Amino acid sequence: MDNNTILGIIAEYNPLHNGHLYHIQEAMRQSSANALIIALSSHFVQRGEPSFIDKWSRAEAALKAGADLVIEIPSAFSCQNAGIFASSGVDVLWKTGLVTHISFGMEDPQIDLRKLAEILLEEPQPFKVALRKKLNEGFSFVESMAEAFEKTLPGSYHAVRNPNNILALNYMKHILEKKYPLVVLPIQRKGEHYHSRKTTPLASASAIRASLYRGEKHILKMLPNFSSDIISRELEKGRCFNTYEHYWRILRAVIVRTSPKELLDFSDISEGAENLIYQAARQARSFEGMVQICTSKRYPKSRIQRQLAHVLLGFKREEYMKTQKNGVPYLRVLGMNEKGKALLRKMRHTATLPVVFRPRHFEDDYSKFVADFEHTSSELWETCIPKQGNLKEKDCPPVILPE
Repeated sequence: MDNNTILGIIAEYNPLHNGHLYHIQEAMRQSSANALIIALSSHFVQRGEPSFIDKWSRAEAALKAGADLVIEIPSAFSCQNAGIFASSGVDVLWKTGLVTHISFGMEDPQIDLRKLAEILLEEPQPFKVALRKKLNEGFSFVESMAEAFEKTLPGSYHAVRNPNNILALNYMKHILEKKYPLVVLPIQRKGEHYHSRKTTPLASASAIRASLYRGEKHILKMLPNFSSDIISRELEKGRCFNTYEHYWRILRAVIVRTSPKELLDFSDISEGAENLIYQAARQARSFEGMVQICTSKRYPKSRIQRQLAHVLLGFKREEYMKTQKNGVPYLRVLGMNEKGKALLRKMRHTATLPVVFRPRHFEDDYSKFVADFEHTSSELWETCIPKQGNLKEKDCPPVILPE
């Protein structure tokens, strides 16, 4: 591989759709990269939801879309707010020692992303005052941040409220903060808005999942053929998270035997939210109903879903602090092709974290904790799908795609 340009993309592919495929192809074209490495979220994704298909199936889809190597963002880091998710993904790519370029989709790639990231990093006084004011008024962090940006940089309000732009902003912030010499390549996002439920050939991932939750398999025609085939295969095997029924029953059982005071021990649950969650678990008749009861201007849907996931996974506040202090401790390979194998051989000399294929034995306690938490999240995911089989987490090898 003479060309040393290696592109990195942080993704969830939940599931991989035509907009994702366009992003991969366009980013590879613009960067003239020789290879593509994907940092892929695990079984619990950034918005606090279990992934629709397992991480190995999503890694397979990524490889068939053009990736050469897929590395996991463990659940302790993937099921987090935009800032933590973004910084963890960037770190995973950087610590391969190979990635030179990083690309992400944006609704507004023409905005001055660096300027916005510098404001977020430096927090000038007008920004800080405006942010605190809106938070004290009971608004969510995203809404408060958008208002603070508008006070500091007029005209930026709408740009920083979009989910893809928020992630892009946090990618850039972490790159600047760590002084990583990465070339940043924003790509104009193609397709429906994230929250759109339109079922078109450029349907959003949320619209596709919503259709599949309703059993509307015709939506698969709107996906790339390889992605549709993977989902159809997993549906046939009963290995798709296509109903919240089991998840809800387990979650409710955990909450009803936990006191509000004990709920405060879990990650991301601030004072006041514990009583809300405790009461909602008794009032609601479904997971969707509980989320709806808890959602407010202070607590957006995605934050509520993450809080509930953390309760279910037993992710405590002190464990959260530990992960934020230490970061991702290893690079776990989920999939590769022949070029990916060559990248792995290079990573023996370039990677600044251990490269693992099955997280079985770690000598240090922190790596063991992250791997054990990953095992727990995978075990829960397996428990909630229609047909439970043997737990794949500790024994499943990476997906290997032949040339």
